[in-house]
Amino acid sequence: MSLYEETIKDIEEKRARKQQKLFNGVPFSLPRYRKYFDTFEKGTYMGIVANSGVGKSRFLRHLIYHIVDFAIANRYMVKILYFAM
Repeated sequence: MSLYEETIKDIEEKRARKQQKLFNGVPFSLPRYRKYFDTFEKGTYMGIVANSGVGKSRFLRHLIYHIVDFAIANRYMVKILYFAM
């Protein structure tokens, strides 16, 4: 199977899961940002960059706590690698 066919199959599976109201990933916790980031999916890397003192650490703590709470409540397996520079 080609990469194109695998990608189309993956997209179709995610669409079917979404229509069945199943999880494709951890839903984003902030409603205003959901139109840009629907879920955190498996294998997703996220980089948060901004000037110092604008709230990056607070934002990330909120996201990590939300992801862990969601994983515990729904028995959803997650692995978080947090690296701060």
